[in-house]
Amino acid sequence: MFSVEKTRDVIRGVLQDSDRIQYTKLACEHEELTKVMKRLRGFVQELTEKYESARSLDPMRRYKKLQSMAKTIVLSLRLTEPDSLDTSLTEGVRGSLPRGDVLQSSVKIREMKLKHERACNKFTSDEVATEIEKLIQQNQSLQFHIDELIDAINELDEKQKCSKTEPFIKRYVLLKSAIKDVIRFVQTDQTA
Repeated sequence: MFSVEKTRDVIRGVLQDSDRIQYTKLACEHEELTKVMKRLRGFVQELTEKYESARSLDPMRRYKKLQSMAKTIVLSLRLTEPDSLDTSLTEGVRGSLPRGDVLQSSVKIREMKLKHERACNKFTSDEVATEIEKLIQQNQSLQFHIDELIDAINELDEKQKCSKTEPFIKRYVLLKSAIKDVIRFVQTDQTA
């Protein structure tokens, strides 16, 4: 009726120290941040490819293509990262916007937690403390890079909106430089 393994897991869970719980939480957070960063890099990689393919076009066609690229990356960001919305939006508007794939099934979350708990059980207490420090640093670094990239994309959106009243040449130059800034940010991030 009762298996030895399940009993052992229950006892281990009850006696689990706070470091192991913190490790599991940080490891799950790290996995989520890595997924977000990979998705954002994918958006920018697509932007880079489209930007390179548009170089041969005349300025008018290229401007239209640049506008399309900017709108695409901003829309992709808004749909997948609802927290990236401009702070100027009110809570009522923010709550009514679609939220992409923000909600994960409880099964996926449980599996992720179980995977990290198993990995944690292989560590000694000292190794867990060391791993916690590493994860804290990695999570802070990932969160910083994600925030910077989201800010760069928001800046691209803002420059596009602000330049609508400017003459064509200035709009073209502003949009081109904003897209280059987003691309440059990811290129410097990958080399670092």
